[in-house]
Amino acid sequence: MPQLDISTFSSQIFWVLVGFSLVYIFMSTVVTPALKETLDNRVTHIEGILKEAEKLKSEAEKLEHEAFTAYENAQIQAAAEEEKLVEDFRQRSIEEKEKLFDMFEKETRDSTEALSESSKVAFKEVSSDMDDLVAYAMDKVACSMEKVS
Repeated sequence: MPQLDISTFSSQIFWVLVGFSLVYIFMSTVVTPALKETLDNRVTHIEGILKEAEKLKSEAEKLEHEAFTAYENAQIQAAAEEEKLVEDFRQRSIEEKEKLFDMFEKETRDSTEALSESSKVAFKEVSSDMDDLVAYAMDKVACSMEKVS
């Protein structure tokens, strides 16, 4: 085998060193800078994405806080509106009760007055009838007394 021949070792070592040197120079000047640039771009891209994610996270937290605050404010406002509606309903209910009471009182007063008037008329009729009865009875007694005397 010619590669094991000692007389060719020096040329083989020379060409191996030349070959490795050329591969080393090619790798250090072309491949390694390209890999370093790719890795740097990747790191930069990842850092940009992480910064954007942090920014979006802080915006999301801010929006969540605003939404929570808006929700609490809406609940407070809804409670105030509900309280106002209940108070309006109570007030209208009181007013309606007062109107009904006034109407009932007026009707009662009117019917009392009507009954009073009708009882006065009935009393006058009864009173005039009593007067007539008393006069008739007196006439009868007077007639009886005349007959007896």
